[in-house]
Amino acid sequence: MKKILFIFLTACFFFSCEKETIVIPQQHAGRTVLAFFWADNSLNSNLRNNIRTMMQGLQAMKDSAALLVYWDGEASDISWPEPCIVEYVTNGQGGINSMSKEAVNAMIADQDMSVHDLISIGNIRKKYSPQTSTEKTVMQTVIGDMMSVYPSESYGIIFGSHGSGWLPTITGTRSIGQDGGGIPVTQR
Repeated sequence: MKKILFIFLTACFFFSCEKETIVIPQQHAGRTVLAFFWADNSLNSNLRNNIRTMMQGLQAMKDSAALLVYWDGEASDISWPEPCIVEYVTNGQGGINSMSKEAVNAMIADQDMSVHDLISIGNIRKKYSPQTSTEKTVMQTVIGDMMSVYPSESYGIIFGSHGSGWLPTITGTRSIGQDGGGIPVTQR
């Protein structure tokens, strides 16, 4: 009887066990910086040059770090025609994404290299349909997406566009991100 009970309990033990996969989010970088750029305005080329400068800073990092750029530019943009999250990652040794330090240096030093070509080494991690990027829910979604796309020990954020928050309210909801608006002060 004891033998049958032992076999029965052993069988129950083995059949009740199930391999459970535990997913632990992987931390990628020690620091992740989010650049939230509204670029469907006259600052488009300036913001692209800012990305170039940030890539140089990223390349100089001695630790792993990531730059995630949310780009909401013009629909006619040849690099990113729709809002998207673009990723630039360094391993702390001067390389960005899968490019070596030497290759990145050569691209940055090449005066014939357009900013479009240089920033195109970024990996598009997520695309969005056209949206009003200044809406609270959109910003919350994008920032949440960035944090889930790239878990990190710490985060920083940069906002880039026209800073018109001090101006009177204009028609439309994108005063921070779009030129125009019928304000006499800005039409001169």
